[in-house]
Amino acid sequence: MLSWQHITGNVKRFVIQNRILLLLVSGAFFARLWFVPAWYSPIEIRNWVKTGYTVASGHLTDFYHLVPQYRYPPVWGYLLGLAYQLDALIDTSGRISPFDATFLLFAKLPIILADLLAGLVIYKLIKNAMGNQKQALFVSGLYLFNPWLVFVTGKWGHFDGICAFFLIAAVYLLVQKRGRASALATGLAMSTKQFAYPFGLVISLLLWRKQGWRRGVMFFVISYGVLALFSTPFLIFDREAYLDALIYTLPDDDLLRTRAGIWAVFNALERFIPGTAVSGAVPFYVLYGIFLAILVLFTVFKPEIAPSTINDVALTLSLTFLTFSPQIHTNYFVLCIPFICTGIGLNHHKIWYAITFLPFLCTWIYITLPFEDPTRFIWLLIVTVVFIGTLFGMIAALLSIIRHR
Repeated sequence: MLSWQHITGNVKRFVIQNRILLLLVSGAFFARLWFVPAWYSPIEIRNWVKTGYTVASGHLTDFYHLVPQYRYPPVWGYLLGLAYQLDALIDTSGRISPFDATFLLFAKLPIILADLLAGLVIYKLIKNAMGNQKQALFVSGLYLFNPWLVFVTGKWGHFDGICAFFLIAAVYLLVQKRGRASALATGLAMSTKQFAYPFGLVISLLLWRKQGWRRGVMFFVISYGVLALFSTPFLIFDREAYLDALIYTLPDDDLLRTRAGIWAVFNALERFIPGTAVSGAVPFYVLYGIFLAILVLFTVFKPEIAPSTINDVALTLSLTFLTFSPQIHTNYFVLCIPFICTGIGLNHHKIWYAITFLPFLCTWIYITLPFEDPTRFIWLLIVTVVFIGTLFGMIAALLSIIRHR
């Protein structure tokens, strides 16, 4: 039986051995906590409360038609329901304000914790793969203190970081040869944001080719089975609203398409050359599908599954989305940051890798410029530069996969 003295001794040793890592995580936590009372969009925050109230009121399987503004898989909706319930325990008046500091704290806390956990996962991945603690601490800090990540999580409260955590956890678990746990993490990512849908398919094919069809099928069944488990109640009780929310289409507002990617360039060019803007989501699916096929082709012919290969596959998928998606908000760039940081740690000896991807860790800069006006030529230049960056990054990640042969 463990004594209290034995337990405290183990805790003390752990703290001493990991004091720098704990300082990094603590600093990252308080950096995000500072922004919690702030928000990005009053309309979005009101939708949060409406979604949280709907879920907390018992509409666990049919809240999509009640809150049509909610257009994501259900995990985030359930977290908002939990945040509303926790706030209701503190505020017994029954009138919860969307701008109440406690509600904002409970809503943003899962995203903040996801960021911190992702930083720890990156640390463990680099330390185990490279055997260098200092390098692992540096790369983990590169992620935890990325200014855009702190801003998106702490102030805006966008939950892209939760999806990013599940995916980097899936990469780590796959490197550790824990295929079932990796598939579960991938399924949770797909149940958080639509962006993650292709991950299960590509990784399943990779495992099928390298470790046999049983492992590939197992990964596919578990990952998409988790998504199916979350989706089944909605497909039964709220099918039309659920599918309408999850199927990826063009937004109604043209301004929502002017942030990044190839269609942002065409949309900005429309102001100067009429007829260039994309009018449907079909080109997105076509180009996205073509590049996914190319990625799978090069990936499945690799002789082994190395940590750098798995990470670069995830990075290529995220940058493919940021290149071809017809709807890209600036917070979407959070999705590629964990794989970039991990890739820099795993490829520290390749200068070209760092030169190519370090600028992505500063993608927040362009949105802080006072030029977000689709009617101006300078905005066309900005989105063109960002598109070229994501395109070259995507190609560089794919070349990294090929060179790891």
